[in-house]
Amino acid sequence: MSKYRLVLAVMFLSLLIGSIAGGIAGGVAVGYFGSKSSAAAPAVALTSATNSGTLTSTVPTTANTQPAPATSSGNNTTVTAAQTVGPAVVTVINNMGQGQGQAEGSGIIIDKSGHIVTNAHVVAGQQSLEVVFANSTTHVSAKLIGSDSYDDIAVIQVNAQVPAVAAFGNSDALKPGEPVIAIGSALGEYRNTVTAGVVSATGRHLDGEGSALIQTDAAINHGNSGGPLADLTGQVIGINVAVVTSSGNGNGNGFSTDIAQGLGFSIPSNDASKVAQELIKSGAVVRPYIGISYLPIDAQVAAYYNLSVTSGVLVQQVQPSSPASKAGIIVGDIITKLDGQAVGVDNPLAGVLMTHKVGDTVSVSYIRNGQTSTVKVTLVERPAGQ
Repeated sequence: MSKYRLVLAVMFLSLLIGSIAGGIAGGVAVGYFGSKSSAAAPAVALTSATNSGTLTSTVPTTANTQPAPATSSGNNTTVTAAQTVGPAVVTVINNMGQGQGQAEGSGIIIDKSGHIVTNAHVVAGQQSLEVVFANSTTHVSAKLIGSDSYDDIAVIQVNAQVPAVAAFGNSDALKPGEPVIAIGSALGEYRNTVTAGVVSATGRHLDGEGSALIQTDAAINHGNSGGPLADLTGQVIGINVAVVTSSGNGNGNGFSTDIAQGLGFSIPSNDASKVAQELIKSGAVVRPYIGISYLPIDAQVAAYYNLSVTSGVLVQQVQPSSPASKAGIIVGDIITKLDGQAVGVDNPLAGVLMTHKVGDTVSVSYIRNGQTSTVKVTLVERPAGQ
């Protein structure tokens, strides 16, 4: 097993002896963390990708439907932020049925109609859903509106009066070092747990398609999946999704020596908001597709693969009969531009694709053996599971 593991921050509560296995959000389970309820959170490779670009959000800009309570620490901006966004955070309970038990995560109320944003892996395999509001212990039934495993975003809805509504901030404006808080149902039991830290980095890429995520050192625990990463104004700037740990060799007593590394990751709010609105509108996200798996190129990737350039994306796989295959793109090509727009670490290909529609014909510029070529590619709808 590798030294470092990426773990989706969802809490599983098994009804059986043993652990729940399986891939989540398109990932492959490669290991497990035990919990006091004989459950496990699968360690998986995060395969979702997010979209780039500034979003004009229709999410309400009022953070609460009720004023925040007074506090003797009125000048403590961390306290103020927690009081602002906290009432809109919910616990999401996924009753998976068929003896599989429950998965518990977190979510954020985004409008007075009862729409709640969470992670797709929190609601995967659901037979029924429930939420618990921050100001209550009552379980309220919820229904799934839509789920997008590619971005790991889902929207559910309750038919009940909501206690508060969160506001989305502009994640594109984030700078490393900015203070943030994370809120969620830690271990599925400790509701509205608040942790604090900073934005460690932006634009992090955790898989071959380069999901652009926010990195934070605010503690993200099992059960935090789908909860907010918020700035000190109480605006949501990310949706918490995963944490990295290092694997030890055990202490001889059968207990894990995994140690948290302060490496948590969140889906940027601009991306999450755009996906959520599409799910509310149509129940699905239609994605243009060219049919490749790729690795964003930076100086480190360029050195490792002995590449002549330090930007673009390195084609690692081409799907048979895909638009890229039909256009003659092959493994090892370096795509530098899509319709004249540069792509790479700072401008993810997935985001550029989302500025186009299925059926559009676009130009793709690539480098092969030191020579630059341009071909025309007609975009198709991304197949399910790709």
